[in-house]
Amino acid sequence: GAPWTLASYMIEGEGTKHFHVVKKFVFREPALVHDLLERLTVVIGDFLIAQVHAVAEIVQVFDSWGSALAPHEYEEFALRYVRQIVERVKRETGVPVITFAPGTGMSLEHVAATSGADVLGIDWQTPSSVARRIAEAHGKATQGHLDPVALFGTPDEVRARTQRMLEAMYSPGYITNLGHGVLPDTPVENAKAFVQTVKEFTPPASR
Repeated sequence: GAPWTLASYMIEGEGTKHFHVVKKFVFREPALVHDLLERLTVVIGDFLIAQVHAVAEIVQVFDSWGSALAPHEYEEFALRYVRQIVERVKRETGVPVITFAPGTGMSLEHVAATSGADVLGIDWQTPSSVARRIAEAHGKATQGHLDPVALFGTPDEVRARTQRMLEAMYSPGYITNLGHGVLPDTPVENAKAFVQTVKEFTPPASR
């Protein structure tokens, strides 16, 4: 969990649609919010480094609620702290880092250029062509980006959508994934269809 997302849960006290409590602090008490984010940045860095020491070979900073912020606020209250975490983890461990903030596709170019992450998590709202263009321009790999709700279709539909995603997104280093988390009531047979389609995929020879 990234600093902004954890701070959102801490200040709101629960999941929320509007983030009005935490954003009230952003607008009224920005120094207080920055103090909390700085503390969380240290703790999250410690945690990721501990994961690497426990033999993790790649780590991810997941900012679920970055989309609650306007682009300039996203830079100030979210991305700047993710950047510090990525820099520290890579400096102290050398492992690759993934950064993912669903719903912030408007900032993807900026994230690619400034976050320091090796892999860009892509949500299902961002077109494949845009994601690949940005990632390739900045020498980044990608991860994503099937809509999690697509796993509620028929198994045949899941396979078809997964195949289209693989064909559109594949490039060296690509990590197949959903565009956010797996929903709790996802049919098991559909999750299996997704995984099996990935296993059977043959990368295009031209890429």
